Amino acid sequence: MIVRKIAVACLCLVALPVFAASALPPKMAGMQQTKDGASNKVEAELIQMQGSEMAKLKVTFNDLCTRSGETLANFKNGVWQFVIPGNAKCEEVSVQLRQVDGKNRLEGEFRSGMKGGTIYFEWK
Repeated sequence: MIVRKIAVACLCLVALPVFAASALPPKMAGMQQTKDGASNKVEAELIQMQGSEMAKLKVTFNDLCTRSGETLANFKNGVWQFVIPGNAKCEEVSVQLRQVDGKNRLEGEFRSGMKGGTIYFEWK
C-alpha cells in the first residue's frame, strides 16, 4: 500500500509539467503595458510542442518598434520564459509568464533594454 502511494505521488510530480505545457493553446492574443501606461497588442501562435517543457512559438510584440519572429519557450519552475527576437531598430524582449488559475490566461512581465512592464495573453 505504501509503495502504491509513493508511486502515485511520483507519477503526479512527473506529469505536472506535461499538464502545464499542454495548456498552451494554438493561438493567443493580449496586451503589454509599460510602467508609464503605454499599451500595445501582442500575439503568439504555437508552432510545435517540443517535449513537455519546451515549445516553438511565433510571437509578435508591438510598441514603438514591432518585433516578430520564432522563438523557443521553456517551462521552468511554473513559468514560461522566452525571448522575442529584436532587429536592427529594436532590442529583443524577454518575457516570463504564469498561468492564471481557472482562466485561459497567461500573465507576467517583460523587459526590453531599459523598459519593462506587464504582459498577458488570452485565448478561447
